[in-house]
This record gives sequence, C-alpha cells and structure tokens, in this order.
Amino acid sequence: MDKDKKQPFENPTVDDDSDMPSRTEQRNVGRETEREITQMINGIEG
Repeated sequence: MDKDKKQPFENPTVDDDSDMPSRTEQRNVGRETEREITQMINGIEG
C-alpha cells in the first residue's frame, strides 16, 4: 500500500525527505536537522 502512495511522486528524493522528518521527530534530534530537511524539500518543490 505504501508503494502505491509513493508512485505518484515524480521525484523519489521527495519520498526520502518526507520519511526523514518523522524519524527526526521521534528521535527528538536538534531542530537544525528539521530546518535542513525543510530547506531541501523547499528546494525540490521550488
């Protein structure tokens, strides 16, 4: 089921970035990592 949801995404990197934030939140890693991820996602989307 998860693979079906990931297929619509044209850039596979977007899927990897979307998976990263959830892991960082669970591990409570510094917000700096979240900012880096958001910057990467914004760069791909923008």
